[in-house]
Amino acid sequence: MLEFLGTPTGKREYPATFIYFPADGEEPVTEESYLTVYDSRANQPNRSPEYRAYYPARSEAIRLAREGDLMVIARRQESDELLVVITEQGAAEEQQLSFLFGFDDPGRLFQSLNETDLDTDRGPLDFTAKQILEVVGIVAEEPPLDDGLHLDEMIRLFGSSFPTTREFSEYARSTVEGVHPVEDPDEALIAWVEREEQLFRLFERYLLEHQLAKEFTSGSMDVDRFISLSLSVHNRRKSRAGHSFEGLIEAILLANGVSFTRNGITENRSKPDFIFPSITAYHSSDFPQDRLTMLAVKSTLKDRWRQILAEADRIPRKHLATLQPGLTDNQLVEMNEARVQLVVARSMHEAYGLSARAQLMTLADLIDEIKQRAN
Repeated sequence: MLEFLGTPTGKREYPATFIYFPADGEEPVTEESYLTVYDSRANQPNRSPEYRAYYPARSEAIRLAREGDLMVIARRQESDELLVVITEQGAAEEQQLSFLFGFDDPGRLFQSLNETDLDTDRGPLDFTAKQILEVVGIVAEEPPLDDGLHLDEMIRLFGSSFPTTREFSEYARSTVEGVHPVEDPDEALIAWVEREEQLFRLFERYLLEHQLAKEFTSGSMDVDRFISLSLSVHNRRKSRAGHSFEGLIEAILLANGVSFTRNGITENRSKPDFIFPSITAYHSSDFPQDRLTMLAVKSTLKDRWRQILAEADRIPRKHLATLQPGLTDNQLVEMNEARVQLVVARSMHEAYGLSARAQLMTLADLIDEIKQRAN
């Protein structure tokens, strides 16, 4: 720990953000606090030093923590700021962080990693690693795309406002070369998701900078307006992520010549994301039930996967596509018992435990299964 934090002279206080992730999928507890490192024998010159790291007794995250939980303490480069992440034993975030940082021996009580240890064969942060970092509030910095050429093109195409999710997604896909949605739909999906996220943040930053400059200059920016704008940005990001993922799945299905109905109405006015081969076949009593397939699409899950159980009564086995990197074994057991088949892009399978990977289906597997049922 002293190699990690440095040996203090006297008491040294580190600003720290605490995040506690419960295993039930509820929202994490986040708080700004500090850690204090000091020698508890500083006033005993005849005894060897005994260093301690002290946390505030009022810390809610520490109050919730229990023996057996995972605690990760990370330090920002060239800074004294710390990030203290605690995951309740059995939480999905425990699996995700263990994968990200290479904690391959859960029986060890303490592991220390430096930048060299984290420089894996994966090279630059891949999509899965970026997704996990965003869970703890870290957005990976992206290199600029073609020195602003994409931004100039977006300004020319879209002006000073966001286009529809479909329009933006189509544009983003058009800028990606070398992927083949038929030959490798899993690779195409991740490449498209990554590029759309890059371009979205690039264009969003441009629009926000101009909007903020305009409102601050005019004096119309106050606390209420700032909060309103922040909520608007947050809601737009969440809404776009879900709709974009669904649209990218649709584009891959179309490229593969798969017949489907998107958002067709089933029992109780439910609207499954995709019904195969069509909603007409679903409502036809003459169409064999074992040739029907349903696919739900959710970029993240938590406990929202249960919502799909009430959709499409004629199809007892539901397929669910997600971009969530890693679930717990218990969550996957629950899904299996509810006859939910998880569909995850191939490159993300490593973020799941060994026993879980055997239960996952790739996008290519799903397309093959749907085509086989159609014959």
